[in-house]
Amino acid sequence: MDNGIEIKRRPGYLKRYADHAGIAMSSAAEQLKRIGIDYHHEFDFLEADRRREAARHAARSAFAHPIPKDPMLDEEIDPETRKHPTFIESQAEREKFRAKLTELEYMERVGELIPAKAVDDEWFRLARLVRNSIL
Repeated sequence: MDNGIEIKRRPGYLKRYADHAGIAMSSAAEQLKRIGIDYHHEFDFLEADRRREAARHAARSAFAHPIPKDPMLDEEIDPETRKHPTFIESQAEREKFRAKLTELEYMERVGELIPAKAVDDEWFRLARLVRNSIL
């Protein structure tokens, strides 16, 4: 007491629990409040940990149910790839497209193909030469 005024000190359970759990004091306060533990009074840290873990998994239980099958899709999921047939088809289509691009790139490097822009530029140059010679 100082001049007749009593200074209230917090017991420090929240800080010790936050240090124990490795989380911020605000997070510890929120989590302890959610699981029903009053941190102003002494409590068992192991029991609080057990309740926090149980509450963490309980929050996910609502989302743990399997997703219902879309009634608009008649096809079943392929058991080997575990993917939808249309997804597999789109993957195959993408791979075909990549193969065609690779083939075109190879033919261009070998010299069997030339870019269309180069052909257009050359035709334009020749047409300009013909026009200039006529004029």
